[in-house]
Amino acid sequence: MCAEPAIADVPETAERLAPTREKQCPALPTTLAALLDEHLTRRAARTWRERSPDT
Repeated sequence: MCAEPAIADVPETAERLAPTREKQCPALPTTLAALLDEHLTRRAARTWRERSPDT
């Protein structure tokens, strides 16, 4: 996952230099949906190959 690195010598009140964090780390629901879609697609393809007759 995308975690912000901790920088020890920067005070907590300092401004973040990366306001575009959303571009770097996609939203969790979007990521989960993409992973689920990929998993189901691969599973369906595998099932189809296993059930199709060999020709």
